Amino acid sequence: MNLSSNTLMGSFSKKARNLFALLLAAGTWQASIPVALLLTSSALLTAEVAHAAESMPVTLIQGFGWDSSNGAYKALIQSRSGNQYFVWYSNLIEAKVGSVVTLTYDGSGSSLYFYKLINTGNGKEASVSRYVKAN
Repeated sequence: MNLSSNTLMGSFSKKARNLFALLLAAGTWQASIPVALLLTSSALLTAEVAHAAESMPVTLIQGFGWDSSNGAYKALIQSRSGNQYFVWYSNLIEAKVGSVVTLTYDGSGSSLYFYKLINTGNGKEASVSRYVKAN
């Protein structure tokens, strides 16, 4: 049976095609494919988890409900240092005004990026789609 590497590997990245071609040429592909897939999936998992490096408690100051112009829910939150942010997020986390929720973020200053709001009281979380410093 003659297998064409171009036909079999058309949907893989160039690095993956090169790795598989090398394994096929060496005749060890049968034992190595599970290892290669394991390494690839663990690298993807690490990249996914690595983005939300830090979290902090924030207080929900005001909820504005659904903001149709941004296609998201809107709220005003405040960090312990007093910084306030308007945040737009994907789904209701059912937190009451004055309650403390968790914000996952990465970076600082002008390189700050918000990822999620998490209501630790009920386990509901929402992805942050936009935020603006309020003060």
